[in-house]
Amino acid sequence: MSRTEGQAQSSSLALLRPLRRLYAVGAVLSAVCLVTAGFLVVLQIVGRLAGFLVPSVPELAGFLLGATIFLALADTQRLGEHIRVTVLFERAGTRLTKVLEIVYRLVGLVLLGMLAWYMLQLTLESWEFNDRSAGMIGIPYWIPQSAMTFGVAMLCVRFLDELLHLLLLGHSGEQSAGTDLGAS
Repeated sequence: MSRTEGQAQSSSLALLRPLRRLYAVGAVLSAVCLVTAGFLVVLQIVGRLAGFLVPSVPELAGFLLGATIFLALADTQRLGEHIRVTVLFERAGTRLTKVLEIVYRLVGLVLLGMLAWYMLQLTLESWEFNDRSAGMIGIPYWIPQSAMTFGVAMLCVRFLDELLHLLLLGHSGEQSAGTDLGAS
């Protein structure tokens, strides 16, 4: 390894630590949302049996499950646990595979960047107009939209992280193989 490659790798690792923490925060928040949704459903069941109403549980649980999914996206990508169809990658040579990986990250980065931008605009509009759900509690929409926007933004950062690793170091960082649908 040359000196510049070693410097690039050490600075890459220095940047990777805070990003890992960011992805881990998303995963922990995701787990908290999932446990909270489960708790609310159990509370609603107990409430029905005991004769009292717990308002807006289906609505809250839906918002929490949406947050669960979006907040875990970046850490799931980091761990390589997203399902990838790798038939094309297996048939391509090493050089073409690297090009395909770069194109995959670029397209994903552009699409996720656009999605994050428009979700942010939607969240800010919901805040500005005080949009609320139609349930008994009337939850402001910006709250669940914020979690979804944050999750997509983290995934966008993860794609940028992987793209920079590919371009500068020749590999995508710490990502494992993931679930492979291309293998026979």
